[in-house]
Amino acid sequence: MASVDIVLEARRRAGLTQAELADRLGVARSTVARWEMRRTLPSYETLAEVAAACGLELRCRLVAPSGRDGRGRGD
Repeated sequence: MASVDIVLEARRRAGLTQAELADRLGVARSTVARWEMRRTLPSYETLAEVAAACGLELRCRLVAPSGRDGRGRGD
């Protein structure tokens, strides 16, 4: 999932406008707009803050692709 998808999904789930999300984060509305238009990419930490501002939690985990043992080998 791309960062733009995370920002949009979190904001929509919370029922917030760009301006409301920006206010919760203490950033300009144009900053949220730039994230959503892929003009700038927020860091993972910022994405976690976006999720929290929307009443959500961002989780990340590493998983081995199907058919792999997780050590980079497919045997």
